[in-house]
Amino acid sequence: MNKELANKITPRVLRNAYKSLGYPFHEDGKLNLFGVRSLDMEAGTFNDILGVHLVYKGRDTLILHPGTVDPGSYYFNNPINPEGTAVMKFQYVEDMYAKGLHKGYPALRQVRPAYFYRITKEEWEKDGGKEIKLEGKKLIHDTIFANMHRASQWTNSYDIGLYSAACQVRQINKDHLQLMKMVDNISGVQKRFGYALFGEQQFDFIGDLDPKTEKRI
Repeated sequence: MNKELANKITPRVLRNAYKSLGYPFHEDGKLNLFGVRSLDMEAGTFNDILGVHLVYKGRDTLILHPGTVDPGSYYFNNPINPEGTAVMKFQYVEDMYAKGLHKGYPALRQVRPAYFYRITKEEWEKDGGKEIKLEGKKLIHDTIFANMHRASQWTNSYDIGLYSAACQVRQINKDHLQLMKMVDNISGVQKRFGYALFGEQQFDFIGDLDPKTEKRI
């Protein structure tokens, strides 16, 4: 777990992040799914946060999991698409995910288009072949099945490897199972799930603001 990043995320900070960007925020028991990209953009590491937040009967539940919102370095060197490897843009997508299968096991599948940058192998090599750089890259809007799933079922993976070509991937299987249990538990009232992708820098800017005065506390 990226503890430095995780410590910046509280229910109040998260609520303010959604509010400041005009994103819909459920406070009716439905799930708010989100990711936070670390300032460290080195490819291949599980240094991001994937989270779930819900408000039930006025009580906040915030769950943070280690994961990645970016592809592994393998796919920058070996793109699946000739136009380049996809990296998700900061954004909110309503109803982006629904329960389905990823490589045969239950996961959340992308069912609505989202914005992604495309980074070609040539651009990756020109940028140094280590750190993901998004400035000036081609932007697309598409459903590319950037699913939300787990890494290894059996061990805790420390290198992204082949687990993500653009997907939002939890590092630890039990965390993925926890998410899917929550998805099943709420299936009677919520079958599709919006997704917000933030950057760590956005949380640094927003900080822990008082909801009444909008001042930092």
